[in-house]
Amino acid sequence: MRLTQEGNAMLFGSVNRSVRPPSFTDLYYSIGGAQGSIDLEHEWSDNFETGVRLLDISETNTLKFEQSIFIRKGHNLIDWVRLEGEDVVQAINLREVVFKGLETSLMLNWENDNLFRVSFTSIRASESSVGFESNYFLDFLRHKLDISTSLSLPADLKLSLRYSLQDREGGYYIPPVEGAEEGEEVEFVPTGLLGATLSREFMEGKLNANIRVDNAFDVELVDIGNVTLPGRWVRASLTFVLNGH
Repeated sequence: MRLTQEGNAMLFGSVNRSVRPPSFTDLYYSIGGAQGSIDLEHEWSDNFETGVRLLDISETNTLKFEQSIFIRKGHNLIDWVRLEGEDVVQAINLREVVFKGLETSLMLNWENDNLFRVSFTSIRASESSVGFESNYFLDFLRHKLDISTSLSLPADLKLSLRYSLQDREGGYYIPPVEGAEEGEEVEFVPTGLLGATLSREFMEGKLNANIRVDNAFDVELVDIGNVTLPGRWVRASLTFVLNGH
């Protein structure tokens, strides 16, 4: 719904219901310390979202702002969990869980294709994974801040910077190390990741050369499922574009 005649301010919303039956893996998988369950029920959820979108366009700049809030009421959600003190990950139906959150984003584009973007998402749930590890629903990103910019530099160089601050709910289980017993759950800690890409085009855009760095500060990061993500990662590439006839 337009809030102004020009259409540069809009109010939006949506309501829907989603249903998912258990997959073959959820029902029958039984390999490598994971156990499905033939007693799983269909999961379903009611989803609500509303928000406002603002757009301001001038001869040199484009500014876009969006703010939304959402609610998801989930029932019999299918998750893979590991109970405290056990080694087996098993498929179960979670009781009713209500997720509430908000999303905010701001994007500014100005001359020479310079771009700045920031977005923030915050989520809260009515339940938590106390006493067990959740691999899907309850160990979610409760706060996530993304900041990125793309700048035009002299000598036709392009610099892109990316920063992501992640605060995940719940924790993960670790093997025996100093200060922690085997099977002990360790809470996720807020983690900031910085990345950058320097690129240049040649031959009227037919050749692109770039150097990309991810996790520039070599931060140790464990994701859900006890997966240790890569540390500092440096890549260089050349991309050729061939015109077809």
